[in-house]
Amino acid sequence: MADGRQVIVVDDDASVRRSLARLLRAAGFDVATYASAEAFLENPPDVANICLVLDIHLGGMSGLELADCLDRQARAIPIVFISAQEAALYAERRAHVRTIAFLRKPFDETALIEAVSRALPS
Repeated sequence: MADGRQVIVVDDDASVRRSLARLLRAAGFDVATYASAEAFLENPPDVANICLVLDIHLGGMSGLELADCLDRQARAIPIVFISAQEAALYAERRAHVRTIAFLRKPFDETALIEAVSRALPS
C-alpha cells in the first residue's frame, strides 16, 4: 500500500516474522519487521498510520511493556497481540488500550488479516 499505512510485525522468531510478512504483503499491506521491542523503539517507522502485530513474549522488553511504553508516549497505535501462551490472561489487562485482537499461535490467517484490516481501514 502506498497510502501511508503500514503493518509492523515485532516478533523475536525470524521464521514467524518472515511468514507473517509474506501473508500480510499477499493481502496487500505494506509491512516492516523488527526482531525486538527495543529495535522498534530505536528505529521507529516514518509512517504515521501503522498497526503493530506484536508478540507478547519477546527476548528483552515484552510486547506488553512495549505497549505500555507507547501509551506513556501517547502514541495511539492499534495493536494485534500474538502469543503462543494463553492470551486470555492478557486480555483483561490490555482491553482498555488500543488492542484490536489477541491471537493465540497458531492462529487462523483470516483472523489476522481481519484484525489488521479493522486497525487500518481503507
